[in-house]
Amino acid sequence: MALHAKYIDLYHLAFPKDRVYMKCLVYGIYFLEFVQSVLIVETGFRTFVTSYGDVQVFNRIETVFERSDTYGNRYVPFCRT
Repeated sequence: MALHAKYIDLYHLAFPKDRVYMKCLVYGIYFLEFVQSVLIVETGFRTFVTSYGDVQVFNRIETVFERSDTYGNRYVPFCRT
């Protein structure tokens, strides 16, 4: 996540005269990746910390992360509760 923040900083410095829609696209993608990272950490915390010792936690479907090839082979969060 810190690496993405560095890339955003470099983008801001390297392309200060980009059009508004391009800046919105770059910052929007960064925001989506930030939300995805928060959801992954939250799911991991809930699974491994708050449910420690409960083996049935692995049979529950809560927040699901599915892979999408249209998003550059990254994991895209799809939330189901």
